[in-house]
Amino acid sequence: MKANFLFTILLTFILFTLLLSLAYATQITGGTITSISKPTDREEINKFKPTDNVYAKGSALKPLRRYIIYIINDTWLEEGMVIPPSVANPVTATTDATGYLAPTLIWASPLKPGNYDIIADCQDEGVKGFLDDSDAIDDMEINDTAGFFVIPEVPFGVIMALSACALAFLIKRKI
Repeated sequence: MKANFLFTILLTFILFTLLLSLAYATQITGGTITSISKPTDREEINKFKPTDNVYAKGSALKPLRRYIIYIINDTWLEEGMVIPPSVANPVTATTDATGYLAPTLIWASPLKPGNYDIIADCQDEGVKGFLDDSDAIDDMEINDTAGFFVIPEVPFGVIMALSACALAFLIKRKI
């Protein structure tokens, strides 16, 4: 009896998770925007240091359209919501005839440590300032939450000091 109950709970959780992911996947389909650290990068970068620059590039966007690119604090994004305030100055960029957005600097160093999402809000279609199917987002890559994150740099001296303390503690315990 207890095994059937646990199985029912597990099955309900799996179905709920599947339905939630399907609902999310169908929300915003305006193309793909990704974060990179240099204009020449081909692969997406999701981890940045405070001294890095953040660039965005896009594909399968609306051709020959203007986009305002926002970097926002990581949050749950839903179609129809007001685009939250950007943590960096929003940047305007235009796609080419194929819907490609060339690498564009969207946040220059210094960066503030934290988790962030990127929204490309199409200015020529859809509702400006609101998330809709003409827009593109970069989120959900980092532990199913953020599009990218900025990690604080820990000075090498701090790491060495902590390592020395740990080693002294271990040596003292053996004596």
